[in-house]
Amino acid sequence: MENILGERIKTERNLLGLTQDELAEKVNVSGKSVISNYEKGYSKPDLEILAKFTKIFKCSADYLLGLSKYKVPVENVTEEQSKYFSDKTEDKQDDDDIFDVQLAANMEAEYGKKPSPELIAVAKKVYRSVLKEIAEEEMGKKK
Repeated sequence: MENILGERIKTERNLLGLTQDELAEKVNVSGKSVISNYEKGYSKPDLEILAKFTKIFKCSADYLLGLSKYKVPVENVTEEQSKYFSDKTEDKQDDDDIFDVQLAANMEAEYGKKPSPELIAVAKKVYRSVLKEIAEEEMGKKK
């Protein structure tokens, strides 16, 4: 059974450079063993702790729970962010444009500033290759 929640907690914790003890203190749980149990999938955080994780990691609960692959939902993308990545009107946006907007919003949320066009191009390449690998793995599992 997959442990997407635990994997994402661990990934986001590591991205912020936090130890399990430091994260435990931030969400007000009894220690690193609680965080370790979340990360390993032995237990699940309650809604209050999940909400604290979303604030600390600057992401949606859908992302942490594995319901979305994007940290910031497309409906939370600002108008300014969307201008960077598409000169098309909303009714003509395709999946690629939506991907660009979500990627930009995620990067801005994670790094606190607008990403450069060069960084976006590199990130798009990386994200697309990772998504392709995941899709190929899934196809392999279904066979």
